[in-house]
Amino acid sequence: MRKIFERIEKNNYLPAGTPGHGFTGWFQTMLQTNAPALSGVTAAVMNGFATAFGKTPSTMTTMIRSDPNFLDAKRDWTDGIWGLASHQRSNGQRYSSRDYVQDTISRGFPLTLSQTSLATKVMFSNASCGAKPRATGVSYLFGKSLYKADPRYNSNNKGETRIATARKEVIISGGTFNSPQLLLLSGIGDQEQLKKYDIPVIKHLPGVGNNMQDNQEMPIMGQYKGSSSFGQGGYIMYKTKHSPDGERDVFLMQGSGFAFRGFWPANQTNNNLPAEPANMYGVSLVKNHPQNTKGYVRLKSKDPQDTPAINFMHYAEGKETDMGAIKDTIALVRKVYSGVPSPSGPIASTEPPCPAGPDKDGYCGQADEDWITAQTFGHHPTSTNPMGREDNPIAVVDNRFRVHGIAGLRVVDASVFPRIPGIFPVVATFMISEKASDVLVEDAKIPSTCVFNAP
Repeated sequence: MRKIFERIEKNNYLPAGTPGHGFTGWFQTMLQTNAPALSGVTAAVMNGFATAFGKTPSTMTTMIRSDPNFLDAKRDWTDGIWGLASHQRSNGQRYSSRDYVQDTISRGFPLTLSQTSLATKVMFSNASCGAKPRATGVSYLFGKSLYKADPRYNSNNKGETRIATARKEVIISGGTFNSPQLLLLSGIGDQEQLKKYDIPVIKHLPGVGNNMQDNQEMPIMGQYKGSSSFGQGGYIMYKTKHSPDGERDVFLMQGSGFAFRGFWPANQTNNNLPAEPANMYGVSLVKNHPQNTKGYVRLKSKDPQDTPAINFMHYAEGKETDMGAIKDTIALVRKVYSGVPSPSGPIASTEPPCPAGPDKDGYCGQADEDWITAQTFGHHPTSTNPMGREDNPIAVVDNRFRVHGIAGLRVVDASVFPRIPGIFPVVATFMISEKASDVLVEDAKIPSTCVFNAP
């Protein structure tokens, strides 16, 4: 997979030929290699982290300009401070799949892009392909804002039903939420759920919509002395004593005036937190390698315009490991805060609150656990159509992205990861899309007796 990364990357921040990187691909990456030296409270906090990890604070500027994607077999076991490589062009403009799609169209490839279409069901041929049902196309609604997740949705707009036929294959790329929803609406999934909504069962695959995972996130806040200033520090990756496999299991991004509290529905409040103080400091924690696989996506109805039921089921499984790592990190941050010298420090820890005061190692017992339970969020869900062998009871696709037991149907998106791939899954998703492209080209060369002759 590293070779695929090298093939797709258009690195904009390292000298051409740097091992482990690519310089002629389409996936734009950027890192600020001339990032300014840190100062004030941000420098003081980062120096505290450097000392905690056995690093030399005087080399901080070098560390925050360094490449986190360096090629080294021991990388994922290495604690430290780095810069943050982002999917950006050299001018800092964000690069995404949107750009790749537009590029493909502008270069004249036969790709049709419709922003007014809602896929509702995969269609199947009456004639099976061997013992397998054969996907032959997709039924969809044509019209604007047809999905209830769209704030512009109007219940009177039912759209116009259309069908897109496929001579060879149907590829679903609806993401972690909508790919399992579309499979279920099509009769592929747990048969009990399908029967509940009177959806004919095409293939019983109980893994569809299950196994959802997301990295747990929350901010760790403090209040420093002096006037407010905004300053972004470096990015930290390290291993807690609760790492399940010996690899780094926590990512930290932080700075003065920084409080990333996640994304919350409009009808909820994040514990009615008070207004941020003028001189706040925030360390945003992302817990990697989550042990919880109990999250799910399920149908709420057989109406394709409806949204599915989505439940992350935080800490339903692996609680001791996941919450233990978060508590380890909170304790570390408290100790770093308390060690910040004047004039900015010591920084008073404010979140999670610890009314009785932390112990000598920075822990606060049940108060920490209650706060973590209330404040945890995530926004990089994966794994609701996991890849695996056919004898795996939760596997949905094989290692060529083909849906088990169905001919002519694949899923290619972040839903196919058996386990969540790291802190930020975007590059891994781009990589598997390239891998899937290789597979499709290879399989297209194999003569098939099950080609559907679309009208």
